[in-house]
Amino acid sequence: MKKMTRRESILTMASALAAGGATLKVAAQSASGTAKAHASGPTPAPAPGSASQSAQPSASDQAFEKFVDEYFDGFFQFDPASATSAGIHKYDGELPSYSQAGIQSEIARSQSALRELARIPTDGLSEANLLDATVLESLINGHLLDLSNIRMWSKDPGFYNAQAGAALYTLVERDFAPIDDRLKSLIARERRIPDILSSARSNVVAPPAVYTRVAIEEVQAQIAFLQNALPQAVAGSRSLALKAEFAKVNQNAVTAYQQFLDYLQNGLLPQSQAKFALGAENFQKKLLYGEMVDIPIRRLLRIGHEEMRRVQSLFKQAAGIIDSTKTPLQVLQSVKQSSPAAGQVIEEAQSVLSDLRQFLLTHEIVTIPPAPIPQVRETPSFMRALTFASMDTPGPFEDHSIQSFFYVTLSDPAWDEQHT
Repeated sequence: MKKMTRRESILTMASALAAGGATLKVAAQSASGTAKAHASGPTPAPAPGSASQSAQPSASDQAFEKFVDEYFDGFFQFDPASATSAGIHKYDGELPSYSQAGIQSEIARSQSALRELARIPTDGLSEANLLDATVLESLINGHLLDLSNIRMWSKDPGFYNAQAGAALYTLVERDFAPIDDRLKSLIARERRIPDILSSARSNVVAPPAVYTRVAIEEVQAQIAFLQNALPQAVAGSRSLALKAEFAKVNQNAVTAYQQFLDYLQNGLLPQSQAKFALGAENFQKKLLYGEMVDIPIRRLLRIGHEEMRRVQSLFKQAAGIIDSTKTPLQVLQSVKQSSPAAGQVIEEAQSVLSDLRQFLLTHEIVTIPPAPIPQVRETPSFMRALTFASMDTPGPFEDHSIQSFFYVTLSDPAWDEQHT
């Protein structure tokens, strides 16, 4: 298999934004008029040896490819956990504090990037780069919308725990490097935990109560992760010096989190009275930039209601097939009784994945890449509060680990039977 270049890989990440729509509309303004391209996905690369592949890239193409590298270099410095997850390990030891000054700097950098991208003549771009430039412009606009308008960094204390949690977890999730190398990066990132939690205290004022409650739940789980799972994950290190350093830094992080938890419960929660709604304008823009969906909100709501009624009708039909003597809700309750016990969920989900894979192969429905079947694991602590299940595949740059993970969230042992 031909290894993707850095630019191709990064644009594969950006182009994934378009995957949810049946048709991707691409329009880029140029000095001579409007250039348009329509596609249902990324434009295929030219075949080896073709004329378009052998031709020298235009000045616009060269400028765009340089822009891509520079933009993502800056983005990964702002969000190093995303770099690690993508398989770029240049920033594995970094964890910004996400101070207000740092966030404002990222806003300015992204605004400047949009101006620079607009200066690249679109009439000189190849068809593939024109598509990529349009998707990337939408990606940057969405990033700016989050930082400048939606501003979760000023509304949600969980934003900071999510950044810190991902930064630590991505270093132990996959064996992309020797454990001692990853442990050094882990120590470097853990040293910054007090800084990022300090930024949360400074930046988040009077948030919505639901955000604070979720953050409390996630921080409680994160403390348990630092105390139990993280030491186990690095136990394979043979360096006594690194282990000793990690134990000290990890305990400092635990202490910082415990103090932060007390602040959330006793300081911030009583002040948490804001509304959480994004507002129509921000919601519409988030759909446009994140999903490239420009359907008006009222029409989307009608579509949603129509789909809900359609699915309700199918549910009633299915319930009647299962047991026509019961109401649909009674059938649902009886089906729930057959679900696996909490201690068997991981094993059951792994079995289902194996059966699905075999079904696809036996019936020749689709070819499957020669990669290990996803491992089913419990959802990481920093994702538990809002995630039932999720899929985590290796990033496009990851050369040393091709393992995927399917995460499921188990019930809390402290819950009563009805809640469970």
